[in-house]
Amino acid sequence: MKKAIWKRVVSVLIALLVAGVIFRTILNCSAHKELEQEFAAIKDSGCPMSLATFSPPPVPDGENAFILYNKAFKMSGLGEEEEKAAFELLRKAASCKRSRIPVEYDIDKMKHVRMAHLNCRPLSLKAVMESENGKTDEAVETCRVGLHFANILYSEPNLIAQLIRINCQKLMYETLETIFDQGEPGSPSCRTLLEEITSYGAEFPLVRALELELLNVERTERILKGEIKLYDLGETPRQKLILRFYSSWLGRPILKKCIAYGLRVKRDYIRCYKLPYHEAREAQAKWLSTYRSRRPPWYCYFVNHEWVSRFAFLAGDRTECEAIARIWQLALAIRIYGEEKGSHPESLKELCPTILERLPKDPFSGGDFLYRHEKPGFMVYSVGENLKDDGGEGDDIVRRSLK
Repeated sequence: MKKAIWKRVVSVLIALLVAGVIFRTILNCSAHKELEQEFAAIKDSGCPMSLATFSPPPVPDGENAFILYNKAFKMSGLGEEEEKAAFELLRKAASCKRSRIPVEYDIDKMKHVRMAHLNCRPLSLKAVMESENGKTDEAVETCRVGLHFANILYSEPNLIAQLIRINCQKLMYETLETIFDQGEPGSPSCRTLLEEITSYGAEFPLVRALELELLNVERTERILKGEIKLYDLGETPRQKLILRFYSSWLGRPILKKCIAYGLRVKRDYIRCYKLPYHEAREAQAKWLSTYRSRRPPWYCYFVNHEWVSRFAFLAGDRTECEAIARIWQLALAIRIYGEEKGSHPESLKELCPTILERLPKDPFSGGDFLYRHEKPGFMVYSVGENLKDDGGEGDDIVRRSLK
C-alpha cells in the first residue's frame, strides 16, 4: 500500500517536473522572441547598440586636444610656474580641431572625462581676474579656451560626458556675462569667440547619449550571458536574493520579459525626448500620465518608472544650454555689427548674411529669438520653459547689454 502511494507521489512529482520544464521552455521561447523584437526595434530606430560602436574615430596623439588637456590637468595646483605652463597647454589644445578620450568605450567607465569640469573652474577664475584687472580681451580668450575644452566633448558618446559638457558650457557663459558687463572686448575677440560658439552649437548629441544609457543592447546581452552579475545591482539582501533568482536557469525567462518591458517603456520615453521642446513637453507629460498611472507587470520587480525622475530635468537643461549658446551667437553678432556700423541693428535680420549665415532659432519655442534695441544698448532673449514672452523677466533667458 505504501509502495503504491509512493509510486503515485513520485509519478505526480515527475509529471509536475516535466510540465514545469515544458512551461519554462515555452515561456523562455516567448520571452526570447519578445526580447529579440525589442532589439530589432532599437536597431531599426538607428540607435547604436553599444558605446564602442558609436565611439569617435582614433586621433593621433599629436593632434589630440584631450591629451594636452590631460597634461594640463596634472600640472594644475603644483605651483605658479606650473599653472602658467598648464594654461599654455590649454591654449595650445584650444587650437586642435580633433579630440578623443583615450579609453576603450566598452570597458572603461569614463572616469577620465570627469576632470573636464575641474579644468574649467580654474579657467573661469582666471578669466574673471583678468577682467577685473582690465585685461578684457585676454579674459575673453581664456573663456574661449574653456568653451573649446567643453566643446570637444560633443563627440563623446557617454551620457556623463554630455552632462559635464553642459555644465562646463554654462559655467563659461556665466563667466562671459561677468566679463562683458565689466568691460568692452574688441571686435577681433568677439569674432574669435563667435567662431568657437558657432562651430559646435548646431547639433546637441545628448539624445544619442541618452539612447546609449537607456537602450544599451550590448550591456543587456552581457547581463543575459552572466558577464555582468545581476545580483550585484541589488542594494538589500532581499533584492539580491530576488535578482539571484532572475539570474538562475529557472528565472531567466522572467528576466527576459522584464528587460523587454523596460526597453519598450524607455523607447517610448526617448521618442518623446527627440521632439523639439515645445512639442516634447506635452508628449512627455502624456507619457508620464500613461506609465505612472499603472504599475509595471508583476514580474518586473526591478523595473519601475523612478528612473524617469533622473532624466526628466535633461530636456530643460539641454534646451537651456542650447538657448544660451544661440543667444550668445546673436549678442556677439550684434556687438560686431555695432562696432562696424556705429549703432546696433533695428532688427536681427540685419545680421545676415554679413556676420551670420542664418539666424538661430529659439530651441524652446521653435521660433525666432526676441530682440529689443534699447538705445544705447540691446536685449535679446528666449521665452524659456514656460514658452511665454515675459519681456525679459521671469524664466526668460536674457542677454542684455547697456552699451
